[in-house]
Amino acid sequence: MADVLRVIITAKGNPDFRGNSWRYSIGTWGDYVRSLDSEWHVTEEDISAYISAMRVRGRVKKTIRDRVYYIRWALAKVG
Repeated sequence: MADVLRVIITAKGNPDFRGNSWRYSIGTWGDYVRSLDSEWHVTEEDISAYISAMRVRGRVKKTIRDRVYYIRWALAKVG
């Protein structure tokens, strides 16, 4: 992540580097970058996977319950 931030900061200040880094990013990450603007429908399976990941990381039940509550709340708000 630190490397990515360094590249973004450098690209912001250097127009020549910006063009090259953008072309490289599109070439390397092409399909992934283009998929970022697509919709993602969160399923119960996604939420279950999130809960499992939180358990693996050692989060307590209340933390998991609270986070899932707010995830569901936010999803209901955006439809």
